[in-house]
Amino acid sequence: MRAVTLKPLCQLDDLLASSNWVQPRTAAGTSAVAIEHLAESGRTKRIRNAAGTGFDLSKS
Repeated sequence: MRAVTLKPLCQLDDLLASSNWVQPRTAAGTSAVAIEHLAESGRTKRIRNAAGTGFDLSKS
């Protein structure tokens, strides 16, 4: 998760390959590019919707 938020976001494929635990936490983060990418291509519908609406799945 740290690598996704701190490295330049040229590794978006790594984000999409990350686990169902990492993706919601990234969707709740501050990286607009990562959130946008998850909203379009997140692993599950729940992750895509949360990233698209800004809902924090890590607390649910």
